[in-house]
Amino acid sequence: MLIVNLTHLSQSEFVIHFGGRSNEVDAYTFSNCLLELAEAMRGINSQINPDFGIEVTIEGIGPGSFRAGVRTILKSIGNLFKSDVRNVVVGVISSFIFLGLHQDNQAKIIVNDNEVIIEQGNDRIIVPRKTWDAKEIIKDPKTIQTHIAKAFSILSEDSSVTNFGIAASLNGEIPPIGLIDRSDFPAIINSYRGYEEETETTFKEERTKVAVLKIVFERGPRKWQFVWKWNKNISAN
Repeated sequence: MLIVNLTHLSQSEFVIHFGGRSNEVDAYTFSNCLLELAEAMRGINSQINPDFGIEVTIEGIGPGSFRAGVRTILKSIGNLFKSDVRNVVVGVISSFIFLGLHQDNQAKIIVNDNEVIIEQGNDRIIVPRKTWDAKEIIKDPKTIQTHIAKAFSILSEDSSVTNFGIAASLNGEIPPIGLIDRSDFPAIINSYRGYEEETETTFKEERTKVAVLKIVFERGPRKWQFVWKWNKNISAN
């Protein structure tokens, strides 16, 4: 049974919860999953706020299984005095993630003045009405869904990740607003895997434990700075 109430989310920030090892997550899983979700948020924002760019940053790392606070900042790139901005990207991507579990058109949708309720079996997802309205105006969801599918593919490849959740606080004692069990990752991947695979590349993957020193989601060649064996001069794009 999945009960999710997205009305409890902030409009500009949320916390991503990785279930598994306490206070530890594989650097590859962490970085690449967050990058895919950041790209999904940029795709959402470009369609609902075409005159505003979006900056996605990590605000902090919290206790619990593993939690990362994510904050979005909208920046005007057109008319500085334009007021038609929908600060609902956090809610929209959360809606896409959880609704990916129910893409068989059998869900019951109840539209109220302030919220929309999606019910299927014992599952219940509550979405703020303004978030739902913003999601409905997205004309090209394919790119967004692609990034979400890739994010969950990355999670599914790491056997140490037992679940994925969206939380309202970095406090590990506060349960997530919604939690998706590892066994449900394939449902989201299959729902949103409507993309053509990219050109294959060959690479050698080597896993090691590192600490994240700096995370930058702004566009540019440098995305990550790590600490490895007390060496801080390790970066990755």
